[in-house]
Amino acid sequence: MKLRTIAQRDILIAIFSLFAVFAWGQGKINVVFDRTTHDFGTIEEDEGVQTIVFSFVNLSDAPIFIKDIQSSCGCTTPQYSRNDVSPNTIGKIKVGYNPVGRPGEIRKSITVKFANHKETRTVVLYLRGNTLNREDNDTEKFSYTDGNVALRTALIDMGSVLKGNTARKTIEIYNPTDKRIKVDFASVPNNIDIRIDGESSIEPHSSAYASIDYKTSDRDRAGIYSYKIPIKVNRKNASAIEIKATVNDDFTHITTQEFARKPQIWLIPPYLNMGTLKKGKKYSFKIKIENRGSSPLTIENIVAPEAPFITFGKLKKNIINASESVEIEIVVNTQLLDTGTYETYCKVFGNDCESPVTDLYLEFAVE
Repeated sequence: MKLRTIAQRDILIAIFSLFAVFAWGQGKINVVFDRTTHDFGTIEEDEGVQTIVFSFVNLSDAPIFIKDIQSSCGCTTPQYSRNDVSPNTIGKIKVGYNPVGRPGEIRKSITVKFANHKETRTVVLYLRGNTLNREDNDTEKFSYTDGNVALRTALIDMGSVLKGNTARKTIEIYNPTDKRIKVDFASVPNNIDIRIDGESSIEPHSSAYASIDYKTSDRDRAGIYSYKIPIKVNRKNASAIEIKATVNDDFTHITTQEFARKPQIWLIPPYLNMGTLKKGKKYSFKIKIENRGSSPLTIENIVAPEAPFITFGKLKKNIINASESVEIEIVVNTQLLDTGTYETYCKVFGNDCESPVTDLYLEFAVE
């Protein structure tokens, strides 16, 4: 678990406060993005420049245009048009990210300034993910092996996937043995396709490549999902891979009228200090989800992606009418933790078009 100082905690609170101003401020320039964060998942340096497109819809009552875009790193190159985007029309920002020479965690931002000849409004977009190291010796890059088959990683993170879309990744499978092997996959769910390019037999000390398609539909719930898929070598279970994906709603189909009546999610409080907890016990805390908008707020999912020691009680209702609220029970199991100070977060997925994923920050100590 990543530990943070009090100063870092204060920065997180300040960031959340700025986000709240953006999310709830009723300015004349209204834009809704299909997502404000793109997660690449796991990529490799050798894959080269990764290109993605952020789409937005102008829900203002007049044309707007992109006045300026600034990126936090020279490795991130945005491309966009300065032409006016008419009301109820979709605009696009194309972003390229170059992972070469940048192994490790991806944390980049892109600041977009919109204008309408009278005022400006700023939106910050984020890039997240992880880049695997490129190794000079090909045999050294396969860090995960069980003796019969070797992989770069056992976790295949597909990253962000908008409902109704498909994400694709390619993984390299290496045969570290002195014999030819036949590779296959078992218990593959219906929303995932895995196929090996070419023949499924791999020669000794050689590689094959498998394509993974993660498919979503408009009926899926937003949230973070993972699947354990066994790998078979010569028809026997050898190991397994985990396929993970974050499914998000796409709100660029929203109309001006729907935007005016949108739900608005508030977490009360948005930051929870749980104090000092005794090791070996379970602790329960409650926060409130409030709807300060006009339409019903639907809570699709609540997850703690980096905190397996956190579980959630069942909501009394997941549809919250205007001016109503519901409590979330958060349970922390300290039996799974060492002593020390922890700071983590939960993600609440809902149908608020300006805040479809809202973070709740948690801090506590274990003694």
